[in-house]
This record gives sequence, structure tokens and C-alpha cells, in this order.
Amino acid sequence: MQHRPVRILYTAAHCATLALSLHACRCDDESPKRKAEAHARPALQGEANNEGAPEPPLPSGTPLGGDVLLAALPMTFGQATAEGESSAQDTPLSNGGLVPVAKRSYRKGELSIQVQLSDTLHAPAFKSMLEKQEGKSQSGKETSWKGITIGAASGVAMHQKRQDMALVRVMLDDRILLTVQVQPAQSPDIAVEIAQQLPMDQLLKLVPTQGAPGPTVP
Repeated sequence: MQHRPVRILYTAAHCATLALSLHACRCDDESPKRKAEAHARPALQGEANNEGAPEPPLPSGTPLGGDVLLAALPMTFGQATAEGESSAQDTPLSNGGLVPVAKRSYRKGELSIQVQLSDTLHAPAFKSMLEKQEGKSQSGKETSWKGITIGAASGVAMHQKRQDMALVRVMLDDRILLTVQVQPAQSPDIAVEIAQQLPMDQLLKLVPTQGAPGPTVP
């Protein structure tokens, strides 16, 4: 299926705000005052979240392209088969960095599945936010989440009751953010189970070792 790149300019603060969506769900059962305080917190602890704030130094290295990430997503895994839309994009940051993202949709019986890979080389806020969830859990009226590990990768599994959706986010090799979204879902466990069926060994090879050439699009 054809896909086309989408170019939207984001700052590093925007990426941190996206990463904080993992944390924001914890405010579901809090008072309006606590919710307001939570949304007023800066994107990164100890840093101001405003358009005039200086960008952090850009990490060295070149992110993998969205096309490379998309090629790494299998057409089938477990009993899931690719169906519907796929996309790849290299989202530019205002500091000159990039966050490449690839998505593929799947069907497994009644389950609708979306798998996404993001290269966070230039957006380390994603990694730091996931690390804060490790070993923790919380259950609310609308959202519950828990820290998980899949192989050597750590991350978070969430269940959003109103949307009847489960979501898993894990960081592969400290750089590639894997997101698995499943609907319908009665608990986060179904997303963990499906994520475990992905070819993790192949996905971990996306990040080249020191001095080795990176992957190429077939």
C-alpha cells in the first residue's frame, strides 16, 4: 500500500508532552485541583515547558528513516495479518532532529491491532518517561496501567476502559519505541500477549552496533 511522508514541525518540548501522555492517565481519579496541577507541570521535571525555552543539545547520530522502520514491521505475526493502512513519516524537530515513525494495521479475529515503531534517538524524553514507570502500577476508574518487561525491553501496559482499548509501549535497545494498540480489550494483558508475538529479535537488529552498517529498505 502506498504511503506518503507527513512533515509537521515539532519542538523537543512537544515530544516530551507526547511522552507525558503515559503519565497523564494517572490523574483519572484525582480531584479537579490535582488534575489542574498535573497538567500545569512542565514536560520535563525541572525544565520550563514554553516556546522560548532553549532546545537541549541534539544527540549525535542519524535516526533510521520511516521507510526502514516500516519495512521491519512484518506482514504477519502470530495469527495477526496486515490489513488496512500503513504509513511512514520522518517528523522534523525545530532543533534539526527527526523522529521517524512507522505504523501498520493488523487484524486477528475480532481484534483490531496497530503496531508502531518510532526512532527516539533525537527525542530521549520518551525513554526517560518510560523508565519512570518501571515496576509501578495504578488502577483508576477510566485508565489502569502497569510497568512491564518483554524480554529485555521495559515499558508500560495500559487499559483505557471507555475506549475499550489496551496499549503497550516498550523501548527496544534504549532507542526504538514499540507501541502496540489493541481493540476491543478488557485488560492490558491482551496487548502484552500480542506484543510478545512480534519478532523481537529482528526488531532489536534495527539499531546498528558500533561501526556496523544500518538496515536498509528491501
